[in-house]
Amino acid sequence: KKQKNMGNNASLIAFKENINQLVTKEIDQKDHDYWRAVFTTELTKENLFQLISPDFVRDIRQKQPTNLAIILFKCIEQLSSFSKNAVVKSDATSAVNSILLLMRVLPFVFEHNNDSMISNLFQENKVGDVKLTKIGKSELTEPLGKLMIQVLLRSLFLPKFTIPERQWNATIQCESKYYPEGLNMAHCWTGGLGAPASAFWTPTEQQRINRSNIMKCLISCFSSTVYCKFGDLATHKNQMIEYTIMNDDVVKESTLLFFSLWNTALCYNPSTLLPYTSQWMADPQEEMTLTATHLLVLLTHYQPPLSDNDLPKNRFRLYLSQLSRPTDLQLVFDYIANMLGNAVDAHNTILPGSQRMIDFQDEIVSLFWQTFEICPNFRQHAFNNNIDRLFSPLLFIFQLHAKDPTRYYFEQLCAYIFLSLSQYRAFAMALNRPYTSKLPVPMAFYGETNADFLICLFHKLIASDRGVLKPITNILLTVLQNISPYIKRLNVHTASRLVNMFQQYSRVSYLYSQSSHWQNVDALLVMFNNLIQYQYHGNVTLIYAILTKRSSFLQLNKKAKVDVLISMTKQVHARRREKNPSLPETPAFLPSAEWLSSWKPRLPLRTIVDMIQYFSPRIDTETKKGTLSTESDLMEFIQQDTLVGVIPTPPQLLVRTFSSSSIHRFLTVYYWSLIYMRNVDSTPLFDTSKIHLFEIHEGSSS
Repeated sequence: KKQKNMGNNASLIAFKENINQLVTKEIDQKDHDYWRAVFTTELTKENLFQLISPDFVRDIRQKQPTNLAIILFKCIEQLSSFSKNAVVKSDATSAVNSILLLMRVLPFVFEHNNDSMISNLFQENKVGDVKLTKIGKSELTEPLGKLMIQVLLRSLFLPKFTIPERQWNATIQCESKYYPEGLNMAHCWTGGLGAPASAFWTPTEQQRINRSNIMKCLISCFSSTVYCKFGDLATHKNQMIEYTIMNDDVVKESTLLFFSLWNTALCYNPSTLLPYTSQWMADPQEEMTLTATHLLVLLTHYQPPLSDNDLPKNRFRLYLSQLSRPTDLQLVFDYIANMLGNAVDAHNTILPGSQRMIDFQDEIVSLFWQTFEICPNFRQHAFNNNIDRLFSPLLFIFQLHAKDPTRYYFEQLCAYIFLSLSQYRAFAMALNRPYTSKLPVPMAFYGETNADFLICLFHKLIASDRGVLKPITNILLTVLQNISPYIKRLNVHTASRLVNMFQQYSRVSYLYSQSSHWQNVDALLVMFNNLIQYQYHGNVTLIYAILTKRSSFLQLNKKAKVDVLISMTKQVHARRREKNPSLPETPAFLPSAEWLSSWKPRLPLRTIVDMIQYFSPRIDTETKKGTLSTESDLMEFIQQDTLVGVIPTPPQLLVRTFSSSSIHRFLTVYYWSLIYMRNVDSTPLFDTSKIHLFEIHEGSSS
């Protein structure tokens, strides 16, 4: 073993000496001795990442750019020859090295998105001024970038290399009406969608490593996006992703990849680990699942720029949208529910710390979002099944991170999911079910239904927020607004919290301090109107709560004087400045007549004001008579009455949602930032200095 280690060290030193020549002199692509030494040295990912630094790649690009183009070409050439063989040789060193070199080098090649070297090499097949016409012994008839993706996809599905040979030689057919024609599931990595996992062979450790390395190599191929500025995302074209999802030459491979990625994820179940196991040993399946999920999310998320609408559809989105076999839908539902539920289980264990919370909640939530948005059959299945199994743990995870500023973008994604769910009547109706989840949330809860719990939790998080949730508060209120027409009954504590929230938002010191604060008041008023107009008899608790705090509503209905508001705003700011001298001398915003007239006359107050004016004198009269002496008496009195003919006819229901283009750009940033964060260990894929898509704060834990 000692002799072997010495031999390995010597070969690594020799490899380093060879690689160093790429900076100092031009290397002929026909120098077979040189390239044989590069591709036959046994390397691990850790070895290669130590030997080749980001700055080393940049040095080659600056001093010997032709060498950089040649080494990329040679890697593709090696993989092209390797992946064409029906029977893979036992020695796959050249293929492994090619994959690792591409994985390491490509992110630093794409740092210069507008550099002619990229288009010359990958689109025009030119190394310097020389046009490449052959690759190995074959004619090179297509762009080298397209061929690179093709050979990587082919390498993902090779007997012995990534798939057990006995499995490859088997036939596992699936029902043709649910799946692409001619799909042999035996050529996928494992089972799940299409075929049970029990029908597949267990891969060797090297086969697992090869799968993982190629997946990460593909992510490197797609990495040009991280060097794009946010403002340019709408027109950014990721050619390598398009070669993967729209290329007719790799229909078989991309189909196998879709099912392999999904099934790799579906086979992972952290709840099967023994207590405390994760504290002292790593789980290799977890890393595979994480990388597969990254790739799956990237490929299903991508949409060509607006100018490219005539391109073929994204095959991965198409397959996901067509998922329809009931067994598959249940499998995906159970997987996402169990993975989200891991956070609840980890906080509910009898033995503290015995079950670790998985480290990739963000990716599971992202996968949930992609599946829910793209696959209508999954959406309907979730509503028909038990949406609580998805929604309740998501709500728990959302509150778990609500005070952590580093988790804001995760909170934003959760808020978008809540908003998306709230568009559907089936979801709102499900909130009327009794609350049985018993989530370990630090909140006194006296409600009865899921709707009570949702509203009370939102109220608690908003009331105790220290700025983390402020940018998405209006999204949370819009969720409540969307579900309100279908909420049959609110508990008295829930109704009281809602009215208290309205009082806080309608305070002069808050309402007129920023230009957008009125939107929160507007959302709550619409919610109150819906509950009164569509669910009157079930929500007398809310009407009672509004009547007891009627002065807040009547005050808001009065005409405001701009000069008085300006004076009050300045006074409030002065008091705040006494506590915090670092604040500017004048308020950042002052009310104006034009601003006030743009929103205040449109506040939907009429229904509530008419209701108050109808009930107040009648309640006062009955109270003087002594017939209404308790809360129960008052609510019974309201219950027996009706507002038909008193309040306006309810308008047509309006569901509020989000701009698909803006959330798509947000998700692009979010997904790539996740991939960056998950790859900053001993073998980081990216170097922080050139990334433009998002900001990186050195030393930050998140």
